[in-house]
Amino acid sequence: MKYIVTAKIIYLSFNPKKTCGAIGIDGGVVRATGSFEDVVRNMGSEVEVKTYQDQVIMPGFIDAHMHLDDFGKYISIIDLRGMTSIEEMKAKISCIAKDGGWILGHGWDQDLFSESRWPTRDDLDMVQNIRPVFMSRVDLHSAVMNSAAIKEMGLEEEFAGDEDLVRDSTGSVTGVVKERVFGYADDWIKIHMPDEQWEEMLQKAEREANKAGVTSVGFMSCSIRQYAILSHLKLKRGLSLRIHAYISSDEFPSLEYSSGDEFLRISGVKAFSDGSLGSRTALLSFPYMDNPENFGEARESNDSIYGSGKLAEGKRMDIGTHAIGDKALDNVLSVYEKLGKEHRIEHASLVRSDQFERIKNCKAVLVVQPHFTITDFWTLNRIGEGKVGMAYPFNTMLKNKIPIALSTDCPVENINPWETVYAAVTRGSHEGIPLGLLSGEERISTEQALEAYTQGSALALRNPEIGSLLEGNMADFIVIDRDPLAAPDDELQHINVVGTWVGGKAVWQL
Repeated sequence: MKYIVTAKIIYLSFNPKKTCGAIGIDGGVVRATGSFEDVVRNMGSEVEVKTYQDQVIMPGFIDAHMHLDDFGKYISIIDLRGMTSIEEMKAKISCIAKDGGWILGHGWDQDLFSESRWPTRDDLDMVQNIRPVFMSRVDLHSAVMNSAAIKEMGLEEEFAGDEDLVRDSTGSVTGVVKERVFGYADDWIKIHMPDEQWEEMLQKAEREANKAGVTSVGFMSCSIRQYAILSHLKLKRGLSLRIHAYISSDEFPSLEYSSGDEFLRISGVKAFSDGSLGSRTALLSFPYMDNPENFGEARESNDSIYGSGKLAEGKRMDIGTHAIGDKALDNVLSVYEKLGKEHRIEHASLVRSDQFERIKNCKAVLVVQPHFTITDFWTLNRIGEGKVGMAYPFNTMLKNKIPIALSTDCPVENINPWETVYAAVTRGSHEGIPLGLLSGEERISTEQALEAYTQGSALALRNPEIGSLLEGNMADFIVIDRDPLAAPDDELQHINVVGTWVGGKAVWQL
């Protein structure tokens, strides 16, 4: 079907900024742009005209780093985001029936709790000591489990002596699991979910992404099984979201195929250099301000990351390596300096001034999550006010001509791109977040944020056919209720998506 789509204003791209009044679409691709009259002349006859008279069109958002499986799972389970006490968490769990299988929840943050401590298995056992309970922290690097869950997974036997199976001063397991043990437990739960349940959750995640105005994603830490389930879904009913999968580094060596198409492809491998600031497992070159004996921890060795990178290059793919702490970034840069092509660095939350030149020389794309500047309001507690300049230095990245891609790390952050754009532009200054108030020079403009969320993310995914509506590109766009470049910064998070098109087809309408 051929379409001519018109709107009050159509942003074709943000760098350079190009606008027009109409676009012509044929075969899911933008074939003509310009005035309505020009596009009509180029498109010929038998064309359906769609008019958005008072609305604005722009390229669809590309979330370069998110977890589609976790997103589908966590919008189907107990929501613990924003809870202010362990008692509130316990009340949520106590409402669940005593009979049945696993009880799953996600989104708590101990820094919000009035008890000023981490939850424990004793807390969970008080309200549920029969069904196994697994409650993941908001950063997806830690969780708390009850005794039934620990027993069913055999964690005390499997991880005896591992510091990521947290113990108290008496040597008793607290129920908190971090990093390696968290990954094992999270994978255990995923493995035991049937394919039919995963299909339902992945479809739910796809629909929610479209509703938010997301047209393409980088699916990080994708398992081979999840990719196979998505392949089955694509054959069965098609996809409304372009998915670029980055296979977990532990499975990548066994990958036997790399074929894909415009809707589903394997783009690379995901590796981990460290953990998270929230769980105090991000690897720092200095001690944590609020835990002076702790410098964080390394996840994968440099040799392991290098091996994954070489394997990816051999398959003409990328490696995206998680590095939140500045020491982890040192390690990743040391690896990338030995590899033969440009790759991705995920998060780059803390960057020292001496590291920018190395990043630039590696030609790495930094895939960042601006909403961390608001959600991680405790960042200065971790690193100290004297190091505020290291935290999320987006403007300095751009000044150093380092390409950045915006993303959410969903479900760590909300899938809504406008919350991310708002955070990139304001850094929580309207909320009085200390990080934003002390590092206002690291704010970026709305135009820069939109470029990074479209063209920048397309670069991170190595897909030149998305990210703009220039002629020859995929017709992936969203319809919004106002002009974002004319909106005050405090209104950005309230912009509404009223329609989403992928491949020249409307996949969601308000």
